[in-house]
Amino acid sequence: MQNQILADLAKGQNPYATILSCSDSRVPPELIFDAGFGELFIIRVAGNVFSPEVAGSLQYAGRHLRTPLFIVLGTHALRRGRRSARHALARQPAAFADSASG
Repeated sequence: MQNQILADLAKGQNPYATILSCSDSRVPPELIFDAGFGELFIIRVAGNVFSPEVAGSLQYAGRHLRTPLFIVLGTHALRRGRRSARHALARQPAAFADSASG
């Protein structure tokens, strides 16, 4: 890895997307999106289960990192996780909208 890349990453991160992903090792977001170090803020959770910790990580990404894109990524078998995330977002839209707008 080039020294300049490491130096830039040491100064901070500026990811272009936040990804809520399952912990399945067969679904690596960095490879799927052809992303390098620091380009993605990835939250990996077994089953894509939405929790207060996941909500906090998503809020951090929106408020502090100001990532403009949020993606929920999972395998076909994770329908329940996607439904849970949609349900949680529907219950708290103001918190996420506020986080994204800063």
